[in-house]
This record gives sequence, C-alpha cells and structure tokens, in this order.
Amino acid sequence: NGPGGGPGTLADSMTYAGSIRDLSTDGFWVYGGNSTTGILRFNPNTMATVKTFTLAGGATRAICWDPNRKGFWNSAFGGGIFLHDTNGVLLRTIPSTLTGKYGIGFDSTSTPGQAFLWVWNQGTGSLTNELVKYNITTGAVVNTYIFTLPGASIGIAGGAEVVRKGNQLLMLCNYQNFAMVGYKLKDIAS
Repeated sequence: NGPGGGPGTLADSMTYAGSIRDLSTDGFWVYGGNSTTGILRFNPNTMATVKTFTLAGGATRAICWDPNRKGFWNSAFGGGIFLHDTNGVLLRTIPSTLTGKYGIGFDSTSTPGQAFLWVWNQGTGSLTNELVKYNITTGAVVNTYIFTLPGASIGIAGGAEVVRKGNQLLMLCNYQNFAMVGYKLKDIAS
C-alpha cells in the first residue's frame, strides 16, 4: 500500500507451515500442495494450518479447486493429473506426459457447458514454458501455448490460477523470481 504500489505499512504476507508449491482457494479456505501426498488447508486470515489431507495416489506440486466436483485437481511434476475429494479419495485421473507441471487453474467459464484445466508447465528445456489446456470431460489436450523465456531458466513456470477480476476471466501465471502475468481468457458479464 506504499507509493507506486511499493512497500508500505499494510501487512500483506504471512508465514505458514510447510513448503507450498502451488495455492488454491474454495472461496473460504486457502489450500496448498506440498510436493508430497498431502494438501494443507489454511485459515486465510492467519495462515495457520487447519487440516491436512493425505491423498490416495498422486503428489501435489500443482493444485486447483474444482467447485463443480467439490474436489482438488492435483499433480506431481510428472505423471497424471488427479481429482481428489475433500477426504483425499481419488475420483479421477487424466493421463499426462508433461514433465514439469507446476501450476493448475480450473476454468468452467471461458466456454459455456465445458470445463478445462490449464496446466502451467516448465517446458522441455530451460528456455520455454508451456500453458496446456485439458478438457476435463475427455482428458484430451485442447491446446498448447509456448512462451519463450528471456534467458536460460529465467522465469520458469511456478504456480497458476484462473481468477475473475472485474469483467475479465484471467489465467494468472507465476514466472518464478521474475513476474506474475495475467492472460485474459474471456470478457465476462459483470
């Protein structure tokens, strides 16, 4: 809240327990994936750990909340993308050959009647990131977008989330230690 959006007096960061790789929210709680078989639920006001979910299959490096299925999509760096309910029970697996998944965003707004997972992936080398769109119903890859990095391993893919800001649906992508970028997916009615 400082001049020009810089440092000020408002506390806008809090410490938390665990090594979180990606965050998500169900609109009330904050959830984090810790790169093992757990998901942590945090109090959004204090970031105190409220609950830990142990998953039946699949680690959590990337995570997003699915409000339609009332569960979490999660993935390790490699391997499949998994849907777990709030008790940690495995409900579904989408096969994936991506080897650097670091963030996932859920989207049921950009195309009426369909739902997608947007996977933010550290590309096949150190010079690109990939944003891969999966159809949740079929598990098929709908599209892949390649982003060239400014230098070797500068801004590799980090966490990701799909959010609504005003009348826009945005895909937020963290370029680690470099930038946070919002890509407009769609204009939506206010």
